[in-house]
Amino acid sequence: MVKKLIEAFRSDFENMTGRDMLESISLAEGRAVMAEVGPEQRNLGGITSAEIAAAFGADMVVLNTYDTINPNLTGLPQATSQRDKPTLTQVRDLAGVPIGLNLEPVDPSAVVQEKLGVPEGRKASAQNALRAVEQGASFICLTGNPRTGVTNATIKGSLAELRKAVGDKLILMGGKMHSAGVTIEAGAHIVSGSDIAGFAEAGCDVAMFPAPGSVPGIDEAVLRNWVNNAHENGMLAMSCLDLAIEGSDLDTIRRIALCSKMAGADLSHIGDAGFNLFPDNVMAYCIALKGKYHTYRRMAASPAR
Repeated sequence: MVKKLIEAFRSDFENMTGRDMLESISLAEGRAVMAEVGPEQRNLGGITSAEIAAAFGADMVVLNTYDTINPNLTGLPQATSQRDKPTLTQVRDLAGVPIGLNLEPVDPSAVVQEKLGVPEGRKASAQNALRAVEQGASFICLTGNPRTGVTNATIKGSLAELRKAVGDKLILMGGKMHSAGVTIEAGAHIVSGSDIAGFAEAGCDVAMFPAPGSVPGIDEAVLRNWVNNAHENGMLAMSCLDLAIEGSDLDTIRRIALCSKMAGADLSHIGDAGFNLFPDNVMAYCIALKGKYHTYRRMAASPAR
């Protein structure tokens, strides 16, 4: 029997298929939390940023700027041989929660001021998705960092390509947390109803949307409309707190968390605030969404379980 994500341990996650994990998220009824961290982020005395996120209540961790060709992970035990090179499986075993990564479906034709380049190992491609599976990923988020030129059209195309490559081996999430530098897809115009339907058609499991208050023009009503649209198209929905707003004061963090849940989000994401995770904010987000019982339980759980 599949457990609720907020009640599952490492041994449960290891045996979950992609379909099982989607059910596990759904069973949590809007209380599941995903934390985003930088794989090379400053850490505490050799502890990975993923371990820190899980230790403060996160149920899932997504690595931003993780390179599938040249894995860049700090805080792991020192490798003793080539076989011990950094993998997502190692991070999962240490943190005790599912680990995923962002891949970026860059649109070469997108008009972006001072467009930032994306290394090959971070681009949304079938090869990188297969590497991610081999390295132990439980899910992939197809989205874009600021000024990378990721569009909804390229997200849709990449979803179809990756679904064909990996099948149901992992969860595919797709959408934008902000414009990614594409001005015609900014604010309340970040995504349209046809975009959401297109994501579902391409094989998306979880549609990603900006959290209320994180992007201009996005309030609870706007998010609720997007979430309903995602549900009608057979997907789950994730509210994403990003653009460094996740580094705000605790009252703001709690307010955004509750607005996301009231809008119907199945899963709530909290970003890395520019690769500098704020553990207290992760814990506040978790407590607002799932209460102290489930937050402290995740914080206390050993990865050995």
